[in-house]
Amino acid sequence: MGHGRLDGARDGACDDGGVFCDHLALPAHRLRGRRSRDDHKHDPGNASSAPNLGLVPSSGARRRPGRSRDAVGLSRLRHVAPRRGEGVKLGGELVKWDRAAESIDKTAVGVERRYGKYKRNLFAGARGRTLLVAAGTGQDFASLPENLRVTAVDFSRAMLEKARPRAALYKGSLNLARMDVQRLAFRDGTFDTILTSCTFCSVRDPVEGLRELNRVLKPDGRLMMFEHVRAGNPFLGILMDLMTPVSRLVGPDLNRRTGENVRKAGFEIVREFNVYLDIVKIFEAIKRGA
Repeated sequence: MGHGRLDGARDGACDDGGVFCDHLALPAHRLRGRRSRDDHKHDPGNASSAPNLGLVPSSGARRRPGRSRDAVGLSRLRHVAPRRGEGVKLGGELVKWDRAAESIDKTAVGVERRYGKYKRNLFAGARGRTLLVAAGTGQDFASLPENLRVTAVDFSRAMLEKARPRAALYKGSLNLARMDVQRLAFRDGTFDTILTSCTFCSVRDPVEGLRELNRVLKPDGRLMMFEHVRAGNPFLGILMDLMTPVSRLVGPDLNRRTGENVRKAGFEIVREFNVYLDIVKIFEAIKRGA
């Protein structure tokens, strides 16, 4: 992916032609001004301190003399246009999650209290350059180990605005960016670790989103997922199927077969752990053949 005319939409600069453009240039948040060493790796004479995020800039972006390609801001990212008929669907999803930003912290209190320790134990294995998908309002930032180089992305601008204060408390490098996991603006093989937390119950095309994660993960990288899925029990599974059209109106799908989707996207699951029955699960996966 990312080569030739197959991704023709990526060749153009971000504009207002699509449902949204990846142009939310939120500043990096760091405790006491700490920056990772790579934040200062730029060409001689370059005054920019923008971190190297592995972002793919638009072909139309101007580059200042001496400025490294990776230092191009989020406002310069290539825009990936929605497919035919996709715009209305994506717009509806944006409205739903922008509205949810007002109440999600309250509704998630019980979940965090019950399952937070499992998430912290999982995320403790994160190493190197890390991508956190569907950052939401930043509740998961406190579960991250210190001193990582984290890029946290979310589909919703309202969610990211609420995530700012929590991002400022992270003891390491944490950058916020507005992106759709189905259309990530990173180069192939950018990240050592990718983390998700109840993410793929809400992605419109989960296999496509997971394929994007496969693309931006390094060959020796690791995908770590904390997710809720469709129950294996026939009765519970059918009940989830019946409830999903309603739950989807205001929140996530309840009947995602995430393990199957991870495999379809080209991953090999190396660890699968049931946190609650077989509904709340942990997956750890690597690229197939790695």
